[in-house]
Amino acid sequence: MKKMINSQLKKLDLTIIIPTFERQTVIKNLTEFYYKKPYEVLILDGSKRPMNFTFPSNVNYIWSGDTYLERLKSSRNHIKTNYVCMVGDDEFHFLETLEECIKFLDVNKNYSSCSGFPVSHHNSHLRGLKVSTGFDSFFSSKLIKFN
Repeated sequence: MKKMINSQLKKLDLTIIIPTFERQTVIKNLTEFYYKKPYEVLILDGSKRPMNFTFPSNVNYIWSGDTYLERLKSSRNHIKTNYVCMVGDDEFHFLETLEECIKFLDVNKNYSSCSGFPVSHHNSHLRGLKVSTGFDSFFSSKLIKFN
């Protein structure tokens, strides 16, 4: 049974960037997680072939044969929000954590980043292991301005 998403969720001024390579099955599974989230998602796929898949309206799938660094640089052309979060294609962030990070950065303009409560998983097909990890930490680093 699918959980109903609250259509009244406040849209966050945030883009999640997900670089990926040759992990189309993982990306298809991620799509269900990101479906109707109140922020933008940008998938930067460097696989040999693009995916033939219909993504939700909040997910922008960009395929190119570019290198990892070139794909990250090109992401600037697709970001329309004030805040950006880069995650791995096997990593998830709780909505409440993202909201708290944005609130923190809105109030503390001299900070450049904050993080907290990521969840990731690792599947080992050789041993049948499935491991989930989470970090109950919140940390920030002050913005250092150079001349």
